[in-house]
Amino acid sequence: MNRLIIFLLLIMTFSYSCQKEGKEIITTINGQLRTNGTENVIKDINGLQKPRVTIYHRLDIKSSYEVGFEEVAHTTINEYGDFSITIDLRSQGDYFIGISELNKSLYFEYLAIEWRKYCIDDNSIEKISVGGDNNYIIYIDPISYVKPRFINTNPDTNNLDVFRCFTGFSCDTCNYNDLHPIFYGHIDSTLTWIGKTWGGTESYKGLHKVDAQLTRNNITKDTSIFFSVLPFDTTIIEIRY
Repeated sequence: MNRLIIFLLLIMTFSYSCQKEGKEIITTINGQLRTNGTENVIKDINGLQKPRVTIYHRLDIKSSYEVGFEEVAHTTINEYGDFSITIDLRSQGDYFIGISELNKSLYFEYLAIEWRKYCIDDNSIEKISVGGDNNYIIYIDPISYVKPRFINTNPDTNNLDVFRCFTGFSCDTCNYNDLHPIFYGHIDSTLTWIGKTWGGTESYKGLHKVDAQLTRNNITKDTSIFFSVLPFDTTIIEIRY
């Protein structure tokens, strides 16, 4: 008897969930993967690189900071870098694209789902239009490196400027002082370490920038300096202030 009750409850729960998310609609998702910072298409070459494109369904919100997901379909790119999936999706459901199985020596994983857990209302994630047009160009972040160079541009070579760097770089082997340097006066200094980062100018992670504080003529102001990084290369970043 107890098993029958549990079985009926499961059926009722499933039925309610389906009704809440509406009827099924045939939906086609087309797209292409490209390298961020370029328009170069990521292709499958001789079967050596086949990134996996997965469609995820968002489940009920577990908490303010976490969302559950389930996989509903997946495919791989072809030799032209294109992908296409046709599937029945529920009209009121939330569905998203995730990319995995990239060449990890060249690219960072496309963390759409992990990102979504902490950014529930983040519009930068590819949300699928159920029954609508779904044609995407998805830019994947290439692995790149930066070597920062700081240049004081004050024409007074005897100036007493102070430049405090707060954020903007990452370096696995660096300590706190390496990542938060302070520069005094007229300088042109290239840091000794090289930091790993993503190539391009803008990503779903945000923009490349250095947040800092500049004190000049006894006036202190916050400043942000934006920069771009060459894909698959080491770029000397000139931070001029």
